[in-house]
Amino acid sequence: MPVYINNQQWLGAEDILEWLKKKGEVINRIQVDGEEYTGPPEQILNEAGREIKIETINIDQLIVETQDSIKTYIPKLKEGISRVAHLLQRGQENDACTMATSIIDGFAWLIHAVGAINALRPGYLPEAEIIAFKEISAGLLEAWRNKDFVLVSDFFEYELLPLIDRWGEILGSEDHLP
Repeated sequence: MPVYINNQQWLGAEDILEWLKKKGEVINRIQVDGEEYTGPPEQILNEAGREIKIETINIDQLIVETQDSIKTYIPKLKEGISRVAHLLQRGQENDACTMATSIIDGFAWLIHAVGAINALRPGYLPEAEIIAFKEISAGLLEAWRNKDFVLVSDFFEYELLPLIDRWGEILGSEDHLP
């Protein structure tokens, strides 16, 4: 099984994942026999007879790129939150619900990105902010289940929007690098 890491054939004797970890690198992309692979690296590295190409990225570089994506995404998320609140206030629940799906996906991505950075660099986003998000989410979900769209709108406008404003200030600060 030929394995290439950043276009160099792997000839090492130690575990590839451990070796990458020691170098401060993480896997960015894997190709198996010329096809994109998205499964767990451990699984494919144990299969014999296939050509595996691994591209890596430095953890610090990945964090910076993710931070940049977060900074770019937060204003878009704020705009979407405001739009959903406005649609709900105007009684356009169908349009608001459709758009809210994108907002939920956006929050999922944001929480995942922030969580990944926090795992590597604790304190990137303070735990209190994550707890606040969970509490707001629980109230929002309850209002949604009850189809109380006035309360849903209030959660979007008066709870989520200020939360994301705060996150934008915290995470967008130049001196807030982990």
